[in-house]
Amino acid sequence: MFIYGNGQCRVCCDAYFDACPENITVTAACGATKAIVTWTAPTATASCGTATPTVSSDYSSGAEFSVGTTTVTYTATLGTETKTCSFTVTVNAASVATPVLSCLP
Repeated sequence: MFIYGNGQCRVCCDAYFDACPENITVTAACGATKAIVTWTAPTATASCGTATPTVSSDYSSGAEFSVGTTTVTYTATLGTETKTCSFTVTVNAASVATPVLSCLP
């Protein structure tokens, strides 16, 4: 909670995320070990409506992710208060079809 005011009137103000992306699962291209993944970045708002939270993240939309699961975390900071929004990005390796041999008469 961030408190601001002129000493006589104090207003408490928290940051919050309007929405957080859902977990994302993609499949890498055949033979690839990474994939580029995009999403809509979440926005943060202040509960008091007069301040603007600062938003940072450890990954950005359009980043390249290796096969496996990675947690993406966004942080909204307002004064000394922080709120987080996290989701996972899972990149699966492409499955390679096994050739089927058939005998023709």
